[in-house]
Amino acid sequence: SMEPTLKTGDYIYTENTSDIQRGDIIVFKAPKNNSESYIKRVVGFPGDTIEVINKTLYINDVALSREEFNIEEKKHLISKKYDGIKLKAFNETQNGKTYTVVTSPSNLFTSNYPKKTIPTGKYFVMGDNRDFSADSRSWGSVPKDNIEGKVRFIYFNSEMENPLQRFGLTAN
Repeated sequence: SMEPTLKTGDYIYTENTSDIQRGDIIVFKAPKNNSESYIKRVVGFPGDTIEVINKTLYINDVALSREEFNIEEKKHLISKKYDGIKLKAFNETQNGKTYTVVTSPSNLFTSNYPKKTIPTGKYFVMGDNRDFSADSRSWGSVPKDNIEGKVRFIYFNSEMENPLQRFGLTAN
């Protein structure tokens, strides 16, 4: 659910920090099952309002800046399980960080998310593969105490012919 930023098989370096910023990718204990760790991008802070309208993310009633580009440019970063599914790719910018998000025009289930205020002490997270991600839209905001660390970089991929091909790529 973090493709194309992270791929299956990526091993990541995380840093324990309380300095979480908008746009950071974090590892955290799942809100409904603390025995599992998840990885998602922070899009909202405590007190923010979050809303999705026609697949566009709004924070405090302002749409995040995003620019569509040809998905073929990053098709090599998308799992083959999405072959045959029409996808759209966008460079989305938040807090000075630009990253790629992917949506599927045919997936109408995730087109909209009602406006909600993020509770005190919690963060709203989403996957970069927006239409194929279980995230805060489905299981709620992440308590600050559940955050295990911030992803800094990828150090290898266990599923690639050259496992070091992605070494040092930053996760934003």
